[in-house]
Order: sequence, then C-alpha cells, then structure tokens
Amino acid sequence: MKIFQTIVDLAKQSPPGTVLALATVMKVRGAAYRRPGARMLITPSGASAGIISGGCLDGDVREHARAVMSTRTARLLTYDSTSRSEIIFGLGLGCSGVVQVLVEPVVVGEPEGLLAFFENCLARKAPGRIVTAFMPGDRSALRARMLRWPGGTVTATPLRHAPVLSQAAHSVGTRRTALREVEFAEGEGRALVLVETIAPPVPLYLFGAGDDAIPIAAAAKALGWRVTVIDARPAFPTLARFPMADAVRCVKPETMGEGSVIFPPESMIMILTHQFEQDRALLRVLLPCNVRYVGVLGPRDRTVRLLAELSQAGVKFDDAAIARLHGPAGHDLGAETPEEIAVSIIAEMIAVISGRSGGELRKSARPIHDPMDVAGGSSPGAPTPGAAAPAPTPVAAGPRPGVISAPMVPAPTPVAVPRPVAVPTATPVAVPRAVAVPKAVAVPRAVAVAVPDPAPTPPPVVIPPPAPTPPPVRVPTATPVAVPVPRVVQPRQ
Repeated sequence: MKIFQTIVDLAKQSPPGTVLALATVMKVRGAAYRRPGARMLITPSGASAGIISGGCLDGDVREHARAVMSTRTARLLTYDSTSRSEIIFGLGLGCSGVVQVLVEPVVVGEPEGLLAFFENCLARKAPGRIVTAFMPGDRSALRARMLRWPGGTVTATPLRHAPVLSQAAHSVGTRRTALREVEFAEGEGRALVLVETIAPPVPLYLFGAGDDAIPIAAAAKALGWRVTVIDARPAFPTLARFPMADAVRCVKPETMGEGSVIFPPESMIMILTHQFEQDRALLRVLLPCNVRYVGVLGPRDRTVRLLAELSQAGVKFDDAAIARLHGPAGHDLGAETPEEIAVSIIAEMIAVISGRSGGELRKSARPIHDPMDVAGGSSPGAPTPGAAAPAPTPVAAGPRPGVISAPMVPAPTPVAVPRPVAVPTATPVAVPRAVAVPKAVAVPRAVAVAVPDPAPTPPPVVIPPPAPTPPPVRVPTATPVAVPVPRVVQPRQ
C-alpha cells in the first residue's frame, strides 16, 4: 500500500477541486519494467508520485498528463517496444514488450473518486477492489469503473455497466490482478476489464527489540509494511528506539498462553530475543498460528534443539506449522552486519509472499514476473484448481445514482482483512477492527510486570600501582686512616 500512501500525500498538497492526472499500467504483453496496476500521479506543477516504468515512459506520459488535466478526458497510450521505431523516436524502451497506460483525470476532494478510495483503504487498513473497463484503440478509453470500498459499499460509473463489471470481478475469484474481456449490452461493444485488489499493508511482528531488530523494522517500513515490536524488557520496545514502528509492546512470553494470540493470516513473525528459553516459549505459542512466516534467528542446530526440547515436553507441530518455520531465517547472502542480515531476512519474506524461492534471476528458468491471468485459467498466483468460487451476488442499485449498496462479488483477495491483534494476557483483549492500534498504547501493568533495570554496576576500584622502589643509597666507603699506635714505655725498675 505504500504507493497509495505516497499518492494520497501528494494529492493533499493541492487544494480541493484541483484536477490531477493518474497514470496506470493497464496491460502488458511481453517484457516490461512494471506490471498492470503500477501507478503514477502527476500534478499541474509537474510533481509526481510513483513510477510506471524505469524512466523510459515517464517523460512522454507527463506530456499527455498535461493534456488530460486540461481537457479532463482520459487517454489510453500504447508503447510498443518490439519495433525499432520507438528507439528511433527517442523513447528507447528496449524491453521488447507492449505496454498500455491509461492516463485519467482525478479531482482532489471528490468523495467517490479514486483518491478518496485510496485514502479510505489506507485509513481502514482493509482491502478494496478496483474494476476498470477500458477500450484499446479509443483515445477516450475509460468506459466504466466499479469500486468495492472497505466495508462492502460499491460504487459504479455508469450504473448500467455494474452487472457486467461485477460478473467480470467474480470470474477472477481470489486472484490479485487479472484481465477479462467483456461485452456490454445494447450494442455498446466489447472492452477489456482490469480487476485489481488493493491489499492492506503486510503485518510484521518482531519478537525481540535488540539493536539488530532496528534495521529489520526500518527495512520493512520502507516497503510500507505495518511493524509491531514486542519485547519482555520495558526499556527496549519504545518509540524512542523504534520511531518507524506502528506499535511497540512490552509482553512476557510466559503470559502468552496457547491460543491467546490472534494474528492476521498474512502476518510475518520474526523471533530474535537472543534468549534460548524465551525463543522456546515463543515458538511454542507462535508456530501453531495460521500465519505466512515464522522466522528464528540463529544457526540451524539451535533451531533443531528448540524443536527437540519442545518435542520432549510433549509439544507437537503439524506439517503446516513446520513448513512455515524458517530457521535459520534469511537468504544465503553471506550477511555479516545487522543491516546485511536485515536485507537477508526481508528478502526471504518477500520471496515467501510472492511464492518464489529466491536465488539469482540469471539462473532461473522462470520469467521475472509471473504471467498475468488474462483468459481466466490458473496462473502461478491462482488458487488451487477445483476450489469452489464464491457464488455471485445480484447487484442492486443504491440510494443515489451511481451507488450500489449490495456487496460486489467475489470476496476480495486471499489477503484477509486484518483481524484484531489481541493483547496476550490471561483474558485476551482484542482491539476493535476499525480502530488502529495507537503507537503509544502501553500494555496494562497486570499484563507485563515492569522489571526494573538492574542497578548499574559500580565502576571498578582502581588500585594505584605501588610506588617505585627507590634506588639504594650508596654509603661512601670510609677511607682508612692510619691511626698511630701509642708506644707504651715500660718504666725501669
């Protein structure tokens, strides 16, 4: 969601009613730097947020954006880098692909526009869905759009195309992004439909607030993830140490009973307390949770020992739990410093989210990007074949023109709406779904007993070295003096 936050922040710098231009990659054939759904917002002053290419298309798109803001008419641009004419005319793409970009006007402050939709998804931290019908070959290319807002409200423009767009969205099922071809009624022709799911930020929970957790939190926040830092020591999980974190909590592992902690299924968990007993207690509670990833810092032998001791204590984990365990955590990068280790761990997490194994791209037979679902068949990102799709729901007109009150089908994205994270206490207290956990929320004293920091060790007493032994005093040797011996004279008899 980071790109949407960047777009919303830039849009807020313009007064309400200002017309901006939003460029979106709609379709790609062959190789391209960005995939469908990539966006860039352009303001009348030329400021922008986001990119739709590595820079080769952005300049030309800006020129068209000026015309779109002036005429308030959308344009569909096609860039074909399979021909040398693109290089001749100065674009120099060289990617051997065809990219179609929709440039449309958006109005700051429009209550049911795309900018308001992005802001609503961010505020609710919940998924939404965009269904856009466009017509290649037509410069006024935006045919229709349907938005499924967090909470279930659906808006459509024009209203008469809502059933067709709803059916196209239903055919996508739980896929993240897909293209469909539809035919409108009353002889209005055919169009392509891009179905996109706006997923909430990835939740990352760091159990351990040592110095090596700081670069992990910073790297995750740079990706737009939601970061929560947890530690049993009150002095460590603080916003002063982790200003980038969304939440910090002081929780002791022994207060976390099995089943007392609830995580969203898309959560990433990293255990790095550097305390073997704490890691064992945390692993016992966290590994059975239905999450994406559980990482443990330290060598492989240490993780094996953790599992062995838990097994001896009668704790058993099923295959799904063992599959989500990554110990040692991270990719084999030869990382040494805390910052390098953070890159290694975050890289592995990204690979897990993307369904990739990591490694060097030059040695992989797979394409850089997974093929996009165009015809409705299974793709690498598709659900398991044979899984039941949600039944379609009839689309009904809403209380005002262009608004549909019935939920649009299908249920959006396999990335579930984040469930409340219960504070792990004897009686879990769940945060309400629509209320973001404040950064300054402190765990009640009854949950985390503040353990005072140990008294500082007094400085060592420095014993001065003994005074140097003075050199021996040389007593001058007395010079012998010849003392005359008195002569004794015997008196005469």
